Amino acid sequence: MILVFDFDETLHQSDEIYKRAFYKTLNDNNIKSPSLNPLLYLGDPPRKIWDEFLDNSYDKEKLMKETGNNMISLMPKYGKLFENTEDVLKILNKKYSIFICSSCTKAYINIAREIYNLDRYIESYLVGEDFSYKEKYQILYESINDDFIMIGDRLSDIMAGFKNNQISIFANYGYSKENEGELSDYKIEKIEDILKIKVLSL
Repeated sequence: MILVFDFDETLHQSDEIYKRAFYKTLNDNNIKSPSLNPLLYLGDPPRKIWDEFLDNSYDKEKLMKETGNNMISLMPKYGKLFENTEDVLKILNKKYSIFICSSCTKAYINIAREIYNLDRYIESYLVGEDFSYKEKYQILYESINDDFIMIGDRLSDIMAGFKNNQISIFANYGYSKENEGELSDYKIEKIEDILKIKVLSL
């Protein structure tokens, strides 16, 4: 059995990083701030937020790259794992293979691996950039030939389990809407709640 975790807002408390990076990109490119909450886009493919309020006259690939670079530069100061995350991963790692599946870039996950020493617990990293930012259910279908449990805070995470006929666990502490977890098999309110789920038989 493999446990597949989303990264941002499931293991990684990245709201401050993303908010600062997004507004820095806007400021650097003289783009007026939109009337939206950027935190609601955490965990989505990086282009989605730009498509929401900018037309195609803008170089969205450039904006995405700048925001990603800003997030990387801000991570050492403003990023952190959720409380108790390392303890939970240490326990789970004794029984399960642990993967991360994220819509992020390779550079982003690599700096996170370095800052948080993630390789102590994580066996494999499936990142959006390596799969042309396909949906997570497609990434997992192509990458895992075994039963898995998907844990994440967005609908895309839950669908990654549901569409592959696998168990999903909804992390109900990110910035998603409550109904994004409707199809999940279980819900957790904090990362350590996963240790109470009987299907894991810990």
